[in-house]
Amino acid sequence: MKQKRTLENLFLGISVLNLFVMYGMLLLSKGSFIEKITYSESNFIDFWSHIGRLLYSPSIYATDADAIFPPLAYLFLKLFAEPLRFKAENGNELWEISNSGYGILMVVMYFLLFVWLLGAGIYTYYKTNSYMKKQVLLGIFLFSYSIWGFAFERGNLVLYAMVFLMLGLALKDSPNKLLREAALIFVAVSAGFKLYPALFGFIWIAEKRYKEAARLVIYGLLAFFVPFLFVDSFTNYIHTFVQYLDKGMYSHASIWSAVFELFGNNQYTQLLCRLIVAAIILGSLFFIFVDGINWKTITLLMATQTVMIPEQYVYTYVFIMIPLICFLNEAGKRKIDYAYAVLFSTLFTLPPIFEGGRGRLMVWMWGGLWTAVLMDEIIFLVRRK
Repeated sequence: MKQKRTLENLFLGISVLNLFVMYGMLLLSKGSFIEKITYSESNFIDFWSHIGRLLYSPSIYATDADAIFPPLAYLFLKLFAEPLRFKAENGNELWEISNSGYGILMVVMYFLLFVWLLGAGIYTYYKTNSYMKKQVLLGIFLFSYSIWGFAFERGNLVLYAMVFLMLGLALKDSPNKLLREAALIFVAVSAGFKLYPALFGFIWIAEKRYKEAARLVIYGLLAFFVPFLFVDSFTNYIHTFVQYLDKGMYSHASIWSAVFELFGNNQYTQLLCRLIVAAIILGSLFFIFVDGINWKTITLLMATQTVMIPEQYVYTYVFIMIPLICFLNEAGKRKIDYAYAVLFSTLFTLPPIFEGGRGRLMVWMWGGLWTAVLMDEIIFLVRRK
């Protein structure tokens, strides 16, 4: 327990120190340093672009290839779009609404709801008796680059996909039957927002909780199909989804961009990317079934949420909060865990130290952390065998 507390304090201490350094650099640069730790000054563009589709388009999925969210996500965003509909009907354009007092209020409510859910997730998931440590961890996450610099700056719905997945994993082993059922619903909602969190349903199968896994599949299907009754149509969604796959946009945070930068973009490298994505998915599921559910296998599985979609940006790294909390819950038994604590803390909070900005630095750090965990897990399984 003493080593576990030391490890927690190491992670929390480095993270808090890095955040103070970041804020000091903002002060010394009179704010210009912010360009290195965000995408751009975009006025929450991901949030408003989807709100605009809800306010001005009779058919959401017929607007453009970026209307890619499943219908449950748009049904959720209606909570923030409908209070602004009177402005759209009065002739206000989207940029006018986004700069209005009511528009700013909707953004604030959108983020406040997320912060409240994140606080609940950390309080439930982080197994420590220290209320102060839970509050410090919440602060570290909120001011980390993946949230503050990228997800907040865009207003991307990945925040909610992550927090519902966190709540689902936090409650899945609850002694309360109703809370275990709520865990299934939360994971289904997460998949209903972003689709690929559905891979975490394999956790219940790996633990041989087949009845719960079956109910999770049912909840997932309901979360995907029922919202079509209220948001556009399934046919239009498929059409938009196909358009999205043909966009040819590749984020530097994805496997696709890394391969194309090294070998070029052609039919062979595209095939290579698909093979790598398949290997990441199948490999992470292999470790889940062979070694069970622990922080290392959760970390490997989390790569499926961060690197495999071509147009997958650094704000998806908010998902790494989940294996980090697993790590803090379980680690402290090995000396190498101190190195992992440093890697996790620098991943979320280390200020940019070279030209190119914070996003590219996070890509390399996450790749290094993931590779270290992969090698660690392989060595462990070989020795156990």
